[in-house]
Amino acid sequence: MKDKIIVKGKGRSRIEITAREVWMLLYLENHHLMSTEQLFKYYTKFLMSSTHPYAFKNRLRKFEEYKIVRSANFADGFHGDRFKYYTIGAAGVDLLMQKKKLAEDYNKNQIYHRLNKKNVLHFLFTQQVVLNVFTELRKRLSMPANKDKGLSLKTMSLSPAKFPYEIWIPKVSGSISRNNSGASHARAAASMKNSNYERTSGHYATLIKPDWILERSFPESTVKTKVLNIELDTGTEQWPQIEEKIWKYCTVAENNKDSVHALGFVLPDETFSMRTKYGDRSKRIENMMINLRKDTKLLERIKEVNLLLGIYSLKDIGKVAGKYLQPELFKEDSQ
Repeated sequence: MKDKIIVKGKGRSRIEITAREVWMLLYLENHHLMSTEQLFKYYTKFLMSSTHPYAFKNRLRKFEEYKIVRSANFADGFHGDRFKYYTIGAAGVDLLMQKKKLAEDYNKNQIYHRLNKKNVLHFLFTQQVVLNVFTELRKRLSMPANKDKGLSLKTMSLSPAKFPYEIWIPKVSGSISRNNSGASHARAAASMKNSNYERTSGHYATLIKPDWILERSFPESTVKTKVLNIELDTGTEQWPQIEEKIWKYCTVAENNKDSVHALGFVLPDETFSMRTKYGDRSKRIENMMINLRKDTKLLERIKEVNLLLGIYSLKDIGKVAGKYLQPELFKEDSQ
């Protein structure tokens, strides 16, 4: 990749985009929405680029002028959070496609709905979890003890919309063509070719949808994949709702025995914003753990399917998740 890429605007106007900025735009596209602070953290802590926050904000304004990114403002009451957040723009998609960072059949129309997410703060909290994990891994890669070992970032960030956990729900009667359409019909037809498949009609339904997924492959190991399913806990759900989620993740783990599935409940805290209502989350974590220990049937099920379960505050998740996904970067901690 050349050091700089030219994006033309109206008339003779143009803007030069650096290679690091291309990677930042790709990260933004993959993760849909990010606040100014999150983009700044990724650009400086992960991509290791030096800039001042004020200069970075001006740069983003310039990107908006050229439709490389689009933005909206978030405001939560008079005393709550106020910030700007971004998504990729049409010119940004064209740039990424030009650099062959996106698939040729990429659907550009999907970007126009991203600023309209219903629960923006919840989504950005989740992206903070992902960002904390990646910046921790990047920091570990840069440590003197790891620099000369030829180690690299092997963790993938996956949107649950693209990698859904589905379950086949059969029906007693009715034709496949009538009860299935699109991708579900194709999957059902493929399943029927299997001699072990009961020839009944039905449909695929979402079993559980994580807030986000992190994944690491181990091609030469008996455990082919490690998966971290992220569930953001803002304290609004009662234990029965949380319990139901865990039962469903047990089914996910059972249906994917070539992988190790982990479920991480992450509680937002003051590290995201000093203006939010979240502070010390230790009491909430303690209560969730008490309820879990009381539920012996659920504990038996978790053990049976080898589901790893943890409950953490946002400030702790980077290191914990990093150790799970890429333990080779944390060997110095155990010495």
